[in-house]
Amino acid sequence: MSIDLPHYPHYYDRFDPADNYERHLFLAGNVLQAAELNELQSAAMHRLQSVTNALMKEGDVLSGAIININAETGATTITGGAIYLRGAVRGIPAGTLTLPVIGTVSVGVYLVDSVVTELEDPRLRDPAVSFRNYQDPGAARLRVNGTWGYAGDGQPGDFYPVYKVEDGLLIGNVPPPQVDAIAQTVARYDRQSVGGYYVSSGMTVARLEDYEGLQVYSVAEGVARVGGEEIVRQHARRFYFDARPDIRNIENEPHLASGGTERITANWTPIHSIEDVSVLREETTSLTHGVSGSMDIIYAPDGLTQRTSIVNIVSCSQTIGETTTTYVKGVDYKLTNGRVDWSLAPTAPEGEPGVGDTYTCVFQYRDTYVPDPEDQDDTGLTVTGAVVGSEILLSYAWALPRYDLICLNATGDLVGVKGVSASFYPRVPAVPTGLLGLAVLEQRWDATSAVVNNAPRMVPMNQLNRMGQNIDTLFALIAEQRLTANLSQRDLPAKKGVFADPFLNDNLRDQGLAQTAATVNGELTLGVQATVFTHDLGAPMSLVSGDPVAVIDQPLRTGTHLINPYDTAIPLPAGVTLSPAVDEWEATTETWLSPITQRFQEPDLYARYGGFNTWQTSAEETVGSTTVAATYLRPIEVAFTVTHFNAGEELHTVLFDGLSVPFTSL
Repeated sequence: MSIDLPHYPHYYDRFDPADNYERHLFLAGNVLQAAELNELQSAAMHRLQSVTNALMKEGDVLSGAIININAETGATTITGGAIYLRGAVRGIPAGTLTLPVIGTVSVGVYLVDSVVTELEDPRLRDPAVSFRNYQDPGAARLRVNGTWGYAGDGQPGDFYPVYKVEDGLLIGNVPPPQVDAIAQTVARYDRQSVGGYYVSSGMTVARLEDYEGLQVYSVAEGVARVGGEEIVRQHARRFYFDARPDIRNIENEPHLASGGTERITANWTPIHSIEDVSVLREETTSLTHGVSGSMDIIYAPDGLTQRTSIVNIVSCSQTIGETTTTYVKGVDYKLTNGRVDWSLAPTAPEGEPGVGDTYTCVFQYRDTYVPDPEDQDDTGLTVTGAVVGSEILLSYAWALPRYDLICLNATGDLVGVKGVSASFYPRVPAVPTGLLGLAVLEQRWDATSAVVNNAPRMVPMNQLNRMGQNIDTLFALIAEQRLTANLSQRDLPAKKGVFADPFLNDNLRDQGLAQTAATVNGELTLGVQATVFTHDLGAPMSLVSGDPVAVIDQPLRTGTHLINPYDTAIPLPAGVTLSPAVDEWEATTETWLSPITQRFQEPDLYARYGGFNTWQTSAEETVGSTTVAATYLRPIEVAFTVTHFNAGEELHTVLFDGLSVPFTSL
């Protein structure tokens, strides 16, 4: 077969790994074929690549290739470096790109093959002077050029990804050299020893302000291992999570009205949206009677709006001069199809109003409406004008609680995992296989929603050592407490030949013998005797004179020597100082069940004061306290100073969390 090269169909190469040919055996007298020379090269390259592929994978960076991305404009610079591509470590020159700042894009190298003959490079002609084939054409060359680019940018050649960039930020960048075989060995050992899924440092999750209906979370920079693979995130990044709540419709939930302007709290909160509220209202209006025995339509007090959903007519009355006639419901009139029916009037004692006369009607009707957004929140709404003792019917959509997860996959991407909503006690979903759980999102859909960072974290050996020491101290304290409680509840003298003294005081000391020891804080220790000198404060005092004596002497001194006498250090990178660098604050909320005042009397020792002395002390009792992490980061002003810039260097852009911030050059 021929090599697949455009415009050069006559470079033959019959090498096929499936043939299992080990060597070329040249027989004397047979013609040497050009195809055989090509096969020799292909066989050698295949054998070498079989070994190198076991050590490295495509796109591994061995040196250099440092990428720098402007997250705001997408302008990217990449230094030259050595990268393993297509079975060889290839030198790739520096390059500049403009990347999309929204979405995920793969940055890598395009390899372009080209054939160079003596026509493009005259040096390929035979340089053997004084021979017949001098300056005759010989073998061509296959040139492979590499240029930086990103997937889908339209460049010719074969693309090999090296870096992954998401929203203008580099993710999953492991510093070179990247040797795949070593990394796989470490990953296998990590999985077998500690499970392979944990956070080494950072990777904490905090919630930010929502954006266009999406929940926004900030995932701090850090290092983690997912399935044993190392994931390095050099920058914090934002994660947008489309976490819409699951809805359950509540229809006509009844609430008893107390009248006036009142607060109605829903039974199931938080409320996602209120469909409508139905309120029984009472109004007084003037109606005009039609012909005798007819039915009068009930209008609002404005006389223009016809009222529907009439529930009850409270009263009908007419005042002519000083005479007021009150009609009896069910005797003089009745409610029919939401109107005042006077068909009973001809046989009724009071009759009916005259034709065209006006009368006063007090009625009750049910008003169903959608409340104003200003009158509602996520727990209820404000209702005005409901009849006292009537039912207020509330129809709304309830956002069910749920637990979600933010996880990290083996390529360094953040993944949101939605849980299953439930009316009561929703369960935290299990972390899917192949993912590392970073945080649990307690989705309560109101201000009580929280982020719980529960990622398994690597514990350093010094911290484990301190934990062991703390456990030993805890066991000792428990033992002392048990001894103290046990001895204080029973008779302390000797029992069965065993005498125990908790050394709380001197009560169990033998008062008939001289005691040279002392009890202090539950311990028996040697007594200390002190001599008290008295002095008149008004008289002068002088210390005993004497020659000073050296108690601590350090005759040694620290020497210095140059650690870099040839001054070969590269320029220091720019230094950035944040003020404050770390924001720590506490927000305290106190809840008191009831004010408790304890009064107690404690008698002092009679022997010390010559009598019993009593006093009263009042104290506040704390029922309990709970400390939780803050749900949201508070907004603060952070000052920064950028240094280590040489003369002539200009600073154009300063980014903080991927956002451009203003600055002033000094």
